Amino acid sequence: MISLLSGLVLSCFRLLNTMKKAQMRVLESVAVLIVFFILMVIGSSVYFGMQNSKLKKDRVVFEDSEALRALVKLQSLPELDCSFASAHTINCFDLFKLQAFSNLTKSESAQEFYYPLFGDAVISVKVVFPLERNFTLYDVHPVEFKSLVRKTMPVLVYDPVLSRYYFGLSELIKYA
Repeated sequence: MISLLSGLVLSCFRLLNTMKKAQMRVLESVAVLIVFFILMVIGSSVYFGMQNSKLKKDRVVFEDSEALRALVKLQSLPELDCSFASAHTINCFDLFKLQAFSNLTKSESAQEFYYPLFGDAVISVKVVFPLERNFTLYDVHPVEFKSLVRKTMPVLVYDPVLSRYYFGLSELIKYA
C-alpha cells in the first residue's frame, strides 16, 4: 500500500511539474506575442510619422509650384502685355492696361472669370523705379486658409505715351 501511495504521489508531482512547464510555455508565447505587437505599434507609428512629414513637404512644394504657375499665367495674359505690331515683350506690362485691369477686376464678375486661373490669391504690380505706383490686379481672399505662399518676379512696365520703361515687381500671395 505504501508503494502504491508513494507511486501515486510521485505521479502527481510529475503531473504538476509538466503542467507548470506547459503553463510556462503558454506564458512565454503570450509574452512573445505582446512584445511582437508592441514592436509593430512602434514601427507603424514611426513609419506613418515619416510618411506624414513627407506629405507635408510635398504639399509645400506643390503650393510653391502652384503659386509660380499662377505668376507665369499672369505674365502671359494678353490683357496686360506690351505688344508692338504683334511682337510681345517678355515680362512686360503696359501701364495703361495695368490701370484698366486693376479697375476691371474690382467687379465680382471679373473675379469669378479669373478665379480658375488664380484661385484664392492677391496679385499686385508695384512700379518701383522711377515712379512709385501700386496696382492691385486681383484680390480674392478665402474665408479660412492654412498657409500662404508669396512670390515676386521682376517686370518691365511700359508707358506708351512717354515711350518709357519702368522697373516693377509683380507679387502674388497665394492662399492654401
